[in-house]
Amino acid sequence: VNLLLHSDEECSEEDRATLLSLCLKAAKKSTELTSFDSCVIYAERGISLLPVEKWTQEREVSLELYSLLTEAYLSLVNAEKMKVYADEVLQQSSLSELEKVRVHICNISLYAGVMNKAREA
Repeated sequence: VNLLLHSDEECSEEDRATLLSLCLKAAKKSTELTSFDSCVIYAERGISLLPVEKWTQEREVSLELYSLLTEAYLSLVNAEKMKVYADEVLQQSSLSELEKVRVHICNISLYAGVMNKAREA
């Protein structure tokens, strides 16, 4: 997957779909292995391969990639980046609240962490 990620060549629609699938699998596997930096690389590359109308044409893949990135950035304690990806999911009116639950959990976890730090100070 790494070799394909760094290719600047234009690819066919079939190749794009294959690479998108590989990026999603690699991002998921990276998360399982707690390699959140790798997850970010694969998921961001996957998002770059999504069509402009990603939330209608690739709804499930888009949701999974954005959710993985939200979780990875939370784990990397990068609240600013986490919020960017979380907000993108939360703005999608076509998604149910159940579909957004992973992102809501990240927001709650971030808020709880901030509150704990405030109490310690």
